[in-house]
Amino acid sequence: MNSEENEEANQKALESLKREYSLKSHSIDKIELIQLIAERFPNQGNSFLVDQYKTEKDWKVRREIIKAVAKGNISEAVPFFIEALNDSNLKSKKTAIKLLGEAGAAKALNPLINLLQYGKVDYYDVLMDSLVKISKGLELAEITKFLDERSIYIKRAIPIILGKLGDKNAEKTLKKLIKDDIPEIRRNAVIALEKLIDEPEEINIILEALYDPDLEVRKEAAKVLGKLGDERPFTP
Repeated sequence: MNSEENEEANQKALESLKREYSLKSHSIDKIELIQLIAERFPNQGNSFLVDQYKTEKDWKVRREIIKAVAKGNISEAVPFFIEALNDSNLKSKKTAIKLLGEAGAAKALNPLINLLQYGKVDYYDVLMDSLVKISKGLELAEITKFLDERSIYIKRAIPIILGKLGDKNAEKTLKKLIKDDIPEIRRNAVIALEKLIDEPEEINIILEALYDPDLEVRKEAAKVLGKLGDERPFTP
């Protein structure tokens, strides 16, 4: 069988699976076919699966479609994953968030940052993980610009992201944030700086935080100083 004949046979097989899928009503049957399509036709079957996602009412099937589409070219699937961020089901939404992080697509930064504004803790950890993964391929300015957002939920996340990136160039911004008017941002800046400080003279900014008017900031500063005292070659 030459390549042209092979392609034709594959297309017929895919069309057969599509027809079979359209006849199924039970979620288990649909999921089995979704997995089969993803395994045999990881790219060719994606447009069909995305169409099914848009009309599917069962979240388990929708989630399986999101996972299946990722088995093809994950970069090309980014627009679909961004769309799936609006899924009404938490597990489906978390799957889309996770896959956007794995794709590392810069275009997903804004949609993911926007999810922070709701202050939802249900998907906070996976959301932050994905934001850090995506941010690693960006200029710091692309991250710090969100400090101008009105949402406290967005602003307070930025120092945490900067700390997890481990980029020394973020130190200047974090030192400014440790003087911010909002206690939670100051606290998160203290946490982030612990990951970046590697010189004895740099510890002074944390020492100053011991006198912060907010109790939680002072407690975090003391905690960070304890860690630095254990792990660094100098005594705070």
